[in-house]
Amino acid sequence: MAIHQKNTATGSFTATGRWSFKSNVDCFFDCIDTNSDNDEVVALSKEIFDEAFEIKFDFIDSESGSNFVHSGLASATYNAGDKEIAYDICNSGDYTVENLIDYGVYEFGEIF
Repeated sequence: MAIHQKNTATGSFTATGRWSFKSNVDCFFDCIDTNSDNDEVVALSKEIFDEAFEIKFDFIDSESGSNFVHSGLASATYNAGDKEIAYDICNSGDYTVENLIDYGVYEFGEIF
């Protein structure tokens, strides 16, 4: 009989700069590299290589230069070397003060 243990962790973060949430999710598993030149990376990669896990994200992403505010869901699933990324935008709007407040990026009065 197989025993499956499920661990759940919840957290939040805020980031700024020239990035998008999608680009970060797309490269999420790049750190699992058994061929790395870094011995620590190889050791940790070998330790988790045969494991299975899924990480789910509920996100809000905004970028003034690309004129968008998105909310959506993403998941990164890993199973013994097999990797799957799912990224779904649920709502999208232009980068406006109203949308930044509506999407919860800023509170009323924090931005004009």
